[in-house]
Amino acid sequence: MSKIVPVIVLSSLLGVLSGCASQPPAKPEANVQDQLAKAEADRKAAQAAADKAKAEADALRKEVDRLKEESARAKKTFRKGLKK
Repeated sequence: MSKIVPVIVLSSLLGVLSGCASQPPAKPEANVQDQLAKAEADRKAAQAAADKAKAEADALRKEVDRLKEESARAKKTFRKGLKK
């Protein structure tokens, strides 16, 4: 009888350990994938915002160049008017 008790205890312990080892951690993997998906969405949103800012900056540069040319023409016309 004394030899049976340790065998039962060891077999139950091995059964518990093998049961724990066979179960995959499903929740942390899903959480990691959610975090990766959120990070990817954030990266895409930041990239879109950066692209939009670059396009707006280019448009503003063109507008400034146009206004500088217009200003130069106006100054030239004004100076011609003063000379007459």
